[in-house]
Amino acid sequence: MLGRLFFGVGYESRESWVKKTLAFSSMENKIEISRAIHIALIKCVDLDGDGICSWTEFAAFVMPLGVSEHDAKAAFAIVDTNKNGVIDEMEFAEAISRYYLDTEPNPFENVFGVWAKRTPDNHFLNAKLARIFDMQDRRKIGKVEARDFVAWGRKCAQFANVKFTDEMSQRWKNAWAAFYGKGYEGKRDWVKKMLEFGNMENNIVIGKAIIVSLFKCVDLDGDGVCTWTEFAAFVMPLGIDEEDAKKAFEIIDLDGKGTIDDMEFAEACAHYYFDPKRSAYENFYGVWEWDKKPPNLGRQKATGDDFQDNKGKRESTSSNAQTAVSGESSCCAIQ
Repeated sequence: MLGRLFFGVGYESRESWVKKTLAFSSMENKIEISRAIHIALIKCVDLDGDGICSWTEFAAFVMPLGVSEHDAKAAFAIVDTNKNGVIDEMEFAEAISRYYLDTEPNPFENVFGVWAKRTPDNHFLNAKLARIFDMQDRRKIGKVEARDFVAWGRKCAQFANVKFTDEMSQRWKNAWAAFYGKGYEGKRDWVKKMLEFGNMENNIVIGKAIIVSLFKCVDLDGDGVCTWTEFAAFVMPLGIDEEDAKKAFEIIDLDGKGTIDDMEFAEACAHYYFDPKRSAYENFYGVWEWDKKPPNLGRQKATGDDFQDNKGKRESTSSNAQTAVSGESSCCAIQ
């Protein structure tokens, strides 16, 4: 019965449901009509049938959607407008109605748990970041750990037919610490932190200083330049074919000398991670055809798996985008 009130059979997808909800929001007296509808929802939330929603009942309502207890408590305080420690049916219906129908930001946007405001989606930059995360998530577990970088380094050495030493292993661990560290909880969180870093002033300059740690991994013989063989050994284990790897190498080799120095490498890599607009540097990790679709960034709290959400990306915490890790700066890691 409740599902019929909120969804019914008159829609075919999320897009059509959103369209119908937006159409409803243009009706006269929409809030009053919506309040009457949402009375039905509090009858589900009011587990003991006493006509009010306690904190325990509210937590039981929102936390199964993926909302943390901390955020649920903040939401409860917002909905409890008279601050008497419980939510009556009119407070509940008012808050839910405002969540669905208000067109301007206000506290009721947090009814289903606090979510952080963010800048408008840049699907291209999100897609670039999601792409490299997926390439480096060698075990497909939704996280990139130091062992994944070490395994990548071992493949590089094998490709170039050189011995993979303990010193090389440490370089790859340092590079992992610079790009990932321990300060993220999954692909969505990592992309968020990289975007935050990208919004910093002088992000390219800072990024280049960090990326030098990765160049030290690519420069297998330590001569200060990256040859075609070394670059191929770097990107082809990620699934890039030789033709696309060569095109990427030519893009990065700005002076056309046939080798890539540390500054050329760092410049190109930094632009891959932080450029919000399309450029040749989007092919740093091999030629890439963007399909112009929003990337799948994994599970999203409370509202489903798609990164694109009408109420924005829900996140309960935020952190600094830059910190020191193992003596080096990091785009993502937090101490």
